[in-house]
Amino acid sequence: MLTLGVMGLGLAHELQSPLTATALGLELLALRLRGDDPPEAAEVADEVERTLERVRRMAALVQRMRAFAKAGGGADEAVDLNRAADEALALTRPALSELSAARLVRGAQDAVPLVRGDRLLLEQAIGCLIINAADALGAAEGAERTVTVAVRRLADGAALEVLDDGPGFPDAEAARAPGVSSKGEAGMGVGLALVELVARDAGAILEIGNRPDGGARAALRFHVDSRKAEDAEGTP
Repeated sequence: MLTLGVMGLGLAHELQSPLTATALGLELLALRLRGDDPPEAAEVADEVERTLERVRRMAALVQRMRAFAKAGGGADEAVDLNRAADEALALTRPALSELSAARLVRGAQDAVPLVRGDRLLLEQAIGCLIINAADALGAAEGAERTVTVAVRRLADGAALEVLDDGPGFPDAEAARAPGVSSKGEAGMGVGLALVELVARDAGAILEIGNRPDGGARAALRFHVDSRKAEDAEGTP
């Protein structure tokens, strides 16, 4: 029942960003079509295709999360963490460009072994960490308002990190609770419980803490047995 509750709560949370991006894209297209210099048919077709791709992804996400809740786990796929990070950035950037002053930065892109997990859900989990970090920056005064996404190779595996220049977590353990963001408030952080479920399903650990120089760090840490690692490695 806990998994069903978290997945249901997480679904509403995870659809917020792509729905916002879809609405913004359609509103912009409508404004341009009504303007003095309407776009060419090819531009309209491209925007429609981008919108359709977002809708397809939302439909796939709903199906995948329903299957996760029903089966108690997600798909078992080889996942390239660098590509997953890039996809998560591409998904969150359109909405955040309108809703947040946060600047998204792609940090370290170490070549790391492929990990096992549900690719779509892991991408959404990374996107959730990005959105939560950007939300936390609303409470940071005089900060650079930067969210950095990095993939680092570790001695025993790999870590995907989301770093921000915000105020940090007031209580790292409490931050894991549904409905708590890195500002310690209800809001975007509702997805952290979902992130932990997805991470656990992939054999990863969700690490929550504060950076020594200020700001928060959320990371998905994957242990990869070198004897069982995929022959191929993720592409930076």
